[in-house]
Amino acid sequence: KGSRLSERVEELSAAIKRKYGAKVGKLQSECKDKRRRQNLSEESIDILRRWFAAHESHPYPTQEEREALAAQTGMETTQVNNWMVNVRKRYWKPKAAGSG
Repeated sequence: KGSRLSERVEELSAAIKRKYGAKVGKLQSECKDKRRRQNLSEESIDILRRWFAAHESHPYPTQEEREALAAQTGMETTQVNNWMVNVRKRYWKPKAAGSG
């Protein structure tokens, strides 16, 4: 009984590979071709850090400032925005009202 079961499992496995093998191969190929995330250059990070330090009391760039930073760093404006959000969340401590 056990050998018939293993034969049946092998038959089903072979049938699945025949039916879907090409699709699986195509999906694997597409996954390999996807662009991998690259770290930001030190120069870009320096530009963003300098802007952040200069605006520490209110580190929220306007749309124009985000566009200018994106142009200077070679990043997309969404990347600049995400960088700012992450830095504010991770490291920035807003000053309490009246303690300036």
